[in-house]
Amino acid sequence: MEKPSFQIVKNDINSFISFGMKTAIVFNPKIGGDFFGNPATISSRHFDVASEDDYLKEHGNIHDNSCFLFELSDGASIQIFYEFKKKYRKKMYLSKMNLAYLPPVDEDTGKIRNEYIRADYDSEVNNSFFHPDVHLHIGFSNSIRIPLNHLFTLSDFCHLIFYLFYNDHYLKMVEKTSAISHTFSSGEKDVLSNCHVISTELLDKCYLKVNFTGRD
Repeated sequence: MEKPSFQIVKNDINSFISFGMKTAIVFNPKIGGDFFGNPATISSRHFDVASEDDYLKEHGNIHDNSCFLFELSDGASIQIFYEFKKKYRKKMYLSKMNLAYLPPVDEDTGKIRNEYIRADYDSEVNNSFFHPDVHLHIGFSNSIRIPLNHLFTLSDFCHLIFYLFYNDHYLKMVEKTSAISHTFSSGEKDVLSNCHVISTELLDKCYLKVNFTGRD
């Protein structure tokens, strides 16, 4: 029997935070009480980031007011928002999604480390070809929208964030005890090179598909 989307998201959050606490990846989670009490939304407390200056100014307040689902050891945090709508009598579907990585701020320099990353989805907006329904923002300017081929659960999103910024956390998630040695697959040929330039491990996890010229 198909699980309702609400239950899929809820189970993933609980499972990931439990794993994160056991492996010392996740700190200060905010899922107590009636966190899952509203069947229409699953959401952490939020801070809407308008710019890098805005973020730097409010970073302390974000922490003090617990505007996150959980924190990481370096002071970074993760925000989530899911909204569900009933399409049929017993079917609930995800209608909106917003997952954000709020990067750490260096206490000595007052500058951010890493990049702000956000994944967005809104089924109620009639988006154009150049504003895909599901997309990834990189940086505070919101000028980059990378199309995504599926909606993120929390663990999906953290796979990406940890791969980009926290290699040791990523290896824990994929149950690797040592670093992966290379990023290409030497046993296969590519169109322009003597090897396939992305590893099987990355193909199974996350990568940007590039085929603008129509090459097979």
